[in-house]
Formats: sequence, structure tokens, C-alpha cells
Amino acid sequence: MTLSADGAGNTYELIESKKFGLDIPDCRHHVRHIREVFDAELHEWVFAFDIHRHLDDDRCGATDRQRVEIKTSPAGSPEQQHTRGETAHYRWKFKLPAGFQPSPSFTHIHQIKAENGDDDAPILTISARAGSQDMLEVIYTAPQGQPGSGVQAHTPLAPFIDTWVEAYVRILNQDAGKLEVVLKRLSDGKTLLSWTSGTLDTWRVGASYNRGKWGIYRSLNNAAYLRDETVLFADWCVSESGANECPSAIKPPCPTPVVMPYLRARGGTWQKTAAMTVAAGTSVTFGPQPMDGRWQWSGCGTSGGAREQSVVIKSSCLAKAVYTNACGASDGQDFQLTVKKP
Repeated sequence: MTLSADGAGNTYELIESKKFGLDIPDCRHHVRHIREVFDAELHEWVFAFDIHRHLDDDRCGATDRQRVEIKTSPAGSPEQQHTRGETAHYRWKFKLPAGFQPSPSFTHIHQIKAENGDDDAPILTISARAGSQDMLEVIYTAPQGQPGSGVQAHTPLAPFIDTWVEAYVRILNQDAGKLEVVLKRLSDGKTLLSWTSGTLDTWRVGASYNRGKWGIYRSLNNAAYLRDETVLFADWCVSESGANECPSAIKPPCPTPVVMPYLRARGGTWQKTAAMTVAAGTSVTFGPQPMDGRWQWSGCGTSGGAREQSVVIKSSCLAKAVYTNACGASDGQDFQLTVKKP
């Protein structure tokens, strides 16, 4: 199951067409709190979740907190409703705005919760928290009456601000379950947070299934810290088959190529060298490696993009080759040819 923005307008209708539900404060503050905007960095439409410090509440009910979230609804597809024993894979992108302000109380941006039964507290939470240094936290909450709840991993919040992040979460939904969270900067693939649990109880008594939630859910207990915020989200993917069904958008780093120089004279044996001394009028062939990729030549009568270049040398000269591999990284090689004095 995937959900991506497709252009301005009909945002709620798009979300609900994918079997996601809405937790929004629209009935008291009469605006749509999720919209679609074009993002110049991703070159695509994304979802903007708006929350207003003085105007919003929790789903037109509680006024000590505020919530703008999407979630798996009771009418959701089977891929979104994770029953006992199933493994779920989530991948999505998010961007916290410049100047983003959490509070010492909770500011959640992702939760996994049970539906029915012991479903009050989330099983997993990704949350921002203000302090002497603002932090991003991964929180696990055990079933009622069991130990082990609390922050499992944390890292400074600053690297997450004003940058697109790709999130991956895996949950094995059972009494002897497991959780994994990996957050990477989209621009260069740098891992900002990575945590894998040991055995944890991720199934609640009386639950029908577990489901994901995304957005902004924050306490107003320290409201002076907060402001109006717009958090961006994009490209949800939910799978119960495997992480490969929700592939990462982060490209692996492009390896730096190394050109190996080869020369031969008069059609003879290849010499692994970048310099050669020959008599005037000798035919010399340049044959550097690797053998794939793109080549560009200049000097000594070479030209064009063929990897092998054959020329007749009349005077000493310097040839230059530039190699570019399939992912765009380059390396250069100079060849020095010296003509013997008569």
C-alpha cells in the first residue's frame, strides 16, 4: 500500500481513497489541516500537515493537546492492519521546518498503536522533545503492568531540522516481537538514528491489529515553547511481505573510479604505463581501463569518446583521458609520450 501526493486539492479524498483515516481538528477550527504543496528539493508534490498553536485541539475534543494525523482506519486494507504474528514494514519521508519548536512534553511525529483492547498508549513512538539540547527520541511502551517502557534511542534534533529524512520502521507483531527504526538523511544517505530492539512484547491483550499513525500530536502542557508548525510528509509505503516492496529512495554512494593506464607501440604487447619513449613516426595505441563507462580524450592527436585511441607520434606530447562511470564519478589520466632524438 502506497500513498503519495498528486497535486493541490482533494487531499483528504486522496488520503481516504488509500484507506487511511484522518485525526484532525477541523470541526472546531474550520480549515483543512492537511494540504498538498510542491517541493522543489524532491521535485514532487508532498503533504503539508499544519497545526496552529492557538486554534487547534485534539479531534474537536481535548484542549490540553493538539493532533493532525493520518492513520490506518477501521476500513483500512489488510496491508495496513497487522495482526498477531505478522511483520510490517513502513517507509516514508518527512521534513521538520526551520525553527521547529518541540516542548519538554511530547511532540510525536509517528506512532504504532493497537486497535482495541489495551490500546491507550502507543507501542512505538518517534517524538521530538525540548531540553538543554533538543532531542529526537524513539520510545517503546510495554503492555499494561509490564516493565521496559521508556526512551530506547535518542539523538540531537538539530540534524533533522530543515532537511528531508527517510524513515524505515519494522515491527514483528507478537508477544515475543521486535522493532527496528532507521532514519537517514535523504540527500546523502547518512544515518541519523538507528535502533534495533531485542525481544519486546509488541502485542496487546484484546487487540484486533496494530497500525501506524503519522503527523503532529503534541501536548499543550508547555505551550509557551510551541508555535504554529507545518511538517512535510511524503511517499508512504506499507508492506507485510518485505522491505524490498518498499525500496529506499536513497541511492548508494557512487564509487570513485581509478583509471589504469595502458600503452602499446606498433601493435605490440600492452604495457601498464602512462609514459613511453618511441621513435618519430611510431604508431601508439592508448588502451586504459576500466572498459565500461564514458571516455573523453585530448592531446597527441586523440579525440572523441572511444576508449582505445591509435595515433602516429611525430613529436613529444601529452594526452589526457577523462573516464566517467555509470553513476557519474570521474577520474583522469595523463599519458606522456616522448620522441627519441635522432
